[in-house]
Amino acid sequence: MGLPFIKEAIKQAFSKPSTERYPKKVKQAPPGYRGRLVYDAEKCNACGLCMRVCAPQAITKTVEKTPEGDLITMEFDMSSCTFCQMCAN
Repeated sequence: MGLPFIKEAIKQAFSKPSTERYPKKVKQAPPGYRGRLVYDAEKCNACGLCMRVCAPQAITKTVEKTPEGDLITMEFDMSSCTFCQMCAN
């Protein structure tokens, strides 16, 4: 009984890796990259339009009645977000 993988294992042990080490240097995002969303509470007027255009329904809004007024909380479920940026548009 031979060990056919020994020859390949020895060859791979002394060869150059096929991947690059992380991080050689920080890479810049390409133009038009649709990455993680950034929520700016100062610009938001809580109209709910972002919730209506969100296809995976990753945005939820809760309104709590308080004596001082309504407390509006926006929650973003990043695990279901498709990063389409329709909410930001």
